[in-house]
Amino acid sequence: MEKIEEIKVDYKMYKELCSMLKGSEEDFEIACSNIANIKLSNIMITLLSKNLSYGKRSRFMDKFTKEICAVFKTEENKLNLKWDEIYNHITVDPDLTDLEKNIMTKEIEDMVLETLKSLEYTFIKTIKIELK
Repeated sequence: MEKIEEIKVDYKMYKELCSMLKGSEEDFEIACSNIANIKLSNIMITLLSKNLSYGKRSRFMDKFTKEICAVFKTEENKLNLKWDEIYNHITVDPDLTDLEKNIMTKEIEDMVLETLKSLEYTFIKTIKIELK
């Protein structure tokens, strides 16, 4: 589908898209339609995909297979959305923006923080990491 509108994507919009994708079926479809119609980078689409789980990730990847495969420079059946794989592929991309790197860093920080809290380290308020 041809991207028809250029909209500046910032962290707030990224989080709103994540929220919609995780919401109701109608919200998921609206978010997918919005993503398809705005100028969103393949890296950003990959990061949105990583933010989803199970069935919704699978359905999202079905809709945006071409874009996600472009990041990994591979075929669909060889996609691996582990964070180290995503990091290895997007950090060598000359089109990687500071926003995309910051989003990836924030997503990993949130994941580490939630993991620590699930292990009852509830006294930890924030985690800051620096990616290579």
